[in-house]
Amino acid sequence: MKPYLITEFGPAGTWERPKNKWDMPDEITSTQKAAAYRKSYEAFTADPLCLGSFAFMWGTKQEASATWFGMLLSTGEKTASVDELTQLWTGKAAKNLCPVIESLELGQSNEELDPGSTITVNLKATDPENDPLDVQWILTEDWKEVAEGGDLRAAPPKFPKAILPGTTGEQAKIKLPKGGGTYRIYAFIRDGRGSAATGNISIKIKGERKPIPAESLDTPVEITGASQNGPWAASGWMGNTAQLRMDEASTENPKVGKECTKISFQSKSGWAGVVWQHPAGDWGDTPGGFDLTGATQLSFWARGAEGGEKVSIGIGNIGKDKRYHDTFSDKKDLTLTGEWQQFEINLTGKNLTRIKSALYFTTSSDGKPQTFFLDGVIIQ
Repeated sequence: MKPYLITEFGPAGTWERPKNKWDMPDEITSTQKAAAYRKSYEAFTADPLCLGSFAFMWGTKQEASATWFGMLLSTGEKTASVDELTQLWTGKAAKNLCPVIESLELGQSNEELDPGSTITVNLKATDPENDPLDVQWILTEDWKEVAEGGDLRAAPPKFPKAILPGTTGEQAKIKLPKGGGTYRIYAFIRDGRGSAATGNISIKIKGERKPIPAESLDTPVEITGASQNGPWAASGWMGNTAQLRMDEASTENPKVGKECTKISFQSKSGWAGVVWQHPAGDWGDTPGGFDLTGATQLSFWARGAEGGEKVSIGIGNIGKDKRYHDTFSDKKDLTLTGEWQQFEINLTGKNLTRIKSALYFTTSSDGKPQTFFLDGVIIQ
């Protein structure tokens, strides 16, 4: 036998936990995870050949769930695993011990639930120092598949409006989504002094999961310019972005107000573009966008620095291959002049129930760099 080092230990992974009736693993509470760390550590240290061990993980990470492996919350609080390891490593109890979850359970049988129904979740938690506890309840979609790799995963959609008035720290009242599928109800318990506890329950709603509807947004709404009030962000950069420059507060001869958007593609070949997205950086994988039903047009002013610049400007860049796609798409292929011109895209009678990308442009070089300007981009 040779000496060895434990390079990673922690709570049982998703692939090791028992699965429920809808084939999703049940996650233990942070209180139970702390006990698991102690049990593993004591087993290692009882073996004289074990040189040491590394606990996984001292941080926060979306892997399987938001809380499965991390010993810290994204808001900075520690959980009981930190307390347990502090005691094991130093021989001294941690300061300000974490809250303890005694029970977390549905107020009804955990069978497949009816879409749109109201359920309750009951929590019993205490604090070792009798600190007052604040409980945050969150409903999310569950992850789509149980993966065994350690890659960081995108956080699933949340349903903040599902948590109903009358919810307390001891009981949550939750209005379930109308779409089916698997979901997870989280309880985050904080003592207000840097310590926390977490637990969650996996649930199944009858039927197939449906995309989350987009929220309505009143028009007119300005996408770019000094008076911009639109929620879309110029975050979707495409093509040869290393050669693309964009100044959304240019003072070079604006048409509307004191500022306009200046775009320069500095390459002599290739193409580039930008999409105004909601949420920022999303290409159709998460909920978002807005229902603009009733809007009649997208209008904008454009000019070239010299004239002759070729650019395509449109609305709705995310295709139907994505779950959360734009429900309408159109564009104008333009050859600009050196003077400001106004253009319009007709929206009357179109399906505007989800506009994720309210504006986008693409431009390509024809042997020389391209510079053009946009101003007064408005959906009304």
